[in-house]
Amino acid sequence: ETIYGPNRARRAKTQHQGKFSSSLRNFMEVVECDGYYCPDLPRSFVTQKSLPAVCVVRSVCALTNYVTGIGFAFGDGTSQAYRSMQFSMAIKKKKFCELFGIEIDEDEWPGYGAPGRIVLDRGPGVAIARPSQKNIKYETVWVGIHELTPSGQGQSKPSIESSHPRAMRFEQPMEFCASTLTPVEIAIREIRRSIADNESSDASSRHTVEMLAAGIRTTPRAIAKYYMARARNDAHEVSFDEAVRRYLVEAEASAGRDGVTFDGRSYHSELLLESGVLNQLKRRRRMKVYFLPFCVRHIWVEGQGKIIELKSTLPVEEDDAQLYLSREESSEAQSAYGRLRSQHELN
Repeated sequence: ETIYGPNRARRAKTQHQGKFSSSLRNFMEVVECDGYYCPDLPRSFVTQKSLPAVCVVRSVCALTNYVTGIGFAFGDGTSQAYRSMQFSMAIKKKKFCELFGIEIDEDEWPGYGAPGRIVLDRGPGVAIARPSQKNIKYETVWVGIHELTPSGQGQSKPSIESSHPRAMRFEQPMEFCASTLTPVEIAIREIRRSIADNESSDASSRHTVEMLAAGIRTTPRAIAKYYMARARNDAHEVSFDEAVRRYLVEAEASAGRDGVTFDGRSYHSELLLESGVLNQLKRRRRMKVYFLPFCVRHIWVEGQGKIIELKSTLPVEEDDAQLYLSREESSEAQSAYGRLRSQHELN
């Protein structure tokens, strides 16, 4: 320890204390969370300029090494990434993927709910930020975390640390890769990477003789399905409405008889019409909405005590792919439209 320091001595010189998974019995009994930054900078769909780096936060079941959730944020907004990761972990993955325009089968990414215990380091995931309704500043809200690992000790959450994508490090000046992908396209890439990791990663160190006799493959997805089929699952079911209220970001939108307007974009749905909420509005008023910051194709509002999902719409018949924008791009579009209106008035 005197020569190498306590961290390197513990990592490379001391004897092993056993496997972290040896004290676990059930799927999602313990979930480890951590984030990484994508090496390529996304391209704004609106301005075609590079945006800040994307932070990706993933959660991994410590027993099976199975990716149970994923979230995204720009730059230092990693608290948002942790909240969206918790949202994706709590709901069915087929529904979560649909929010980004991805179609998968339920069996392709099974498993959902709130875990028995969360393990993360002393970083931005501890204090979760939620936007205030009065302004765009963030209030710090403490969430129930059962275990915080010491800083600089990756061995305290080895499952998630070892599952991060690896990149070569070269001894040369800092470089940035300007991607041709938009933020949502990068999110789609990372979601598909997580699905692929669950099917291709080597989890033979968590494989038992009983699994071998049952013909279970040595992948995280196969092992996770083995435990779920035997009701060895510690995930607590969270309704979709509760997940929206608990994990998504709150904001205010303008509502009238013609629908809901958020960041200058129109949102509507058949359920909103059936609820009769708009019929009660004599004039436009403010309404609380929930949204996923990295993709505002959908938002959610309260109607008669239930959560109603709305989709953004176009004024003409066009490709819906242009509606899959991040909050950052949506704000850029609103500013650009404001400049165009000003120029039109001057002319």
